[in-house]
Amino acid sequence: MTATRFDPEGMGPETLRVTGWSWYQVDTMLFLVGTDQADPARQPIFEGGTPPPYYRVSELGRIVEEGDSDDPWRLRLARELLAGVMADLAEDRGLA
Repeated sequence: MTATRFDPEGMGPETLRVTGWSWYQVDTMLFLVGTDQADPARQPIFEGGTPPPYYRVSELGRIVEEGDSDDPWRLRLARELLAGVMADLAEDRGLA
């Protein structure tokens, strides 16, 4: 299970930095991740849909740091999503 950026518009790894939001695909599921400063009113939605649930980067970090003995899948998902975010940030040439 590896999180990869879902980027149908081809915006690249800077999407998270520029918009505050980025989609990540884990297996066949899509997850929306937002920075702590991202505006929920501007989050992307699927065509004709309601705003999807999302994770904040800090929330993912907290889940990884504290663990979740009641839900090991949630902990694994948080690790994968956080790794995907870190890979995008490392690849983003706009960060100095």
